[in-house]
Amino acid sequence: MSKFTADILFHIDEKLDEHRVHEVESNMAFQKGVRSACVNCTNPHLMLVDYDPMVVKAQKLLGALTAHGVHAEMVGF
Repeated sequence: MSKFTADILFHIDEKLDEHRVHEVESNMAFQKGVRSACVNCTNPHLMLVDYDPMVVKAQKLLGALTAHGVHAEMVGF
């Protein structure tokens, strides 16, 4: 991976149970260009993803999240 990093915050519409949270985190963490992905434990509607914008675009990450059956939006765009 390159030296570039960016963070994106996603708002997840559904209330996910603990198993589903881990499933979604794992799916995002294995996307090309992603360094880490975690759902906020105090507010499980928020997911922070640290990624390399030279490898993957935020819109593609949103697509990967929604392809996994989660309704979500990028926060702050």
